[in-house]
Amino acid sequence: MYYVTNPNIADENNLYENIQLAFLIIAWFLSLIGLIKAKSFEYRYLLVGFFLLTFAFLLREMDFRDTQITGILYYLTTPDGALYTTLIVFFPYIIYSFYRISSIFPVVVAFLQTYNFYRFTLAAILLIIAGIFDRGWITSVHSLFLEEFLETIAWYVYLIAMYYMLPHKNFMQYSVFYKAN
Repeated sequence: MYYVTNPNIADENNLYENIQLAFLIIAWFLSLIGLIKAKSFEYRYLLVGFFLLTFAFLLREMDFRDTQITGILYYLTTPDGALYTTLIVFFPYIIYSFYRISSIFPVVVAFLQTYNFYRFTLAAILLIIAGIFDRGWITSVHSLFLEEFLETIAWYVYLIAMYYMLPHKNFMQYSVFYKAN
């Protein structure tokens, strides 16, 4: 592997980035399993959102620089095009959400009151802090290490949160989820 010949584990395409990619792939498969196991439309719709979100994150973390992809597909996988990729993926989802808001809203409100929402929030905060190091707003000798380390922790927390999104017996503590699932 690449990190055997290059001992800096935080470098591009090295150990931390490979671990992050593994966490995201597992989270993506967990969201797919949740989609298959969920019984109600409302809960499935919430899981579709996380499935698409994980897919967008996965595209952002994959490195396509050394591949033969060219043109618009390459641009959509670069950091500059990642915003457009996210918008393309989420636009139909958001439009349909407004169409079905009366049935989806109670499930979303119940989700916002769970511990799992706090896990996703913690992952988002860690990713924002890592982004500060990535953009160079805070610079130090260890900026690259701190950025990759925080991203790895964030994707691990995201993976744990996706695990708890799976429908199982002690899934959620609020009755809306018990009715929806």
